[in-house]
Amino acid sequence: TIAATGDATDFGDLTTTRNGCGGCSSSTRGLWVGGTAGPAYTNVIEYAELMTLGNAIDFGDLVTANSISFGTVSSPTRGITGGGLHNPSSPVTTDQIDLIIIASKGDSVDSGGDLTRSRRECAGASNNVRGVFGGGDDPVVSTIDYITLASLGNAINFGELSTKRTNAKGVSSQRRALFVGGTPSYPAGVNIIEYVEIATTGNTRDFGDLSVARRSLGGVSDCHGGLGGY
Repeated sequence: TIAATGDATDFGDLTTTRNGCGGCSSSTRGLWVGGTAGPAYTNVIEYAELMTLGNAIDFGDLVTANSISFGTVSSPTRGITGGGLHNPSSPVTTDQIDLIIIASKGDSVDSGGDLTRSRRECAGASNNVRGVFGGGDDPVVSTIDYITLASLGNAINFGELSTKRTNAKGVSSQRRALFVGGTPSYPAGVNIIEYVEIATTGNTRDFGDLSVARRSLGGVSDCHGGLGGY
């Protein structure tokens, strides 16, 4: 419960053990998208109702089977994945943007648009209007793109992170998107926290530092108008 502090409590389980999945949500549902279980990638999308406790339920499948390491953003009605890595036997980095309708169950669809460049492990953050994707790998970049969540089409350049890095995490309020941690080169992490104003375009500004340098971290936030990112 974000408004309180304290240890996490058990909520339930995913249908399968996996890592490298993406996450998106509405005010009532949380979705987990793609990922990998051992050497195999998965195209599974599953969901849970946020106000209840219990295990995840099958939602549908990604439009492209065997996908991991994408950025994810969401509006109150849509979940969107950007970039990622396809095909474990011969990995291919993509610029593809896919769309999920959160209120209904079913497979994702190709949005018809793409990121400005192919990349994996980019950070995603959004408010109700825009989604932003920052950084990523193949090669490591500082590029930030944005999309308008209510429409379909290609991403547009937003600005740049302060440094090239991948495996950062994004969190957001209705006003700001924060890009947190990440790595310019494995295995070193960084402690950087920086932000952009989502309604504008431009480069990031310094926000502060993490307590320790790290990469591949998780991040969530509520969106009540404050900055409560965790």
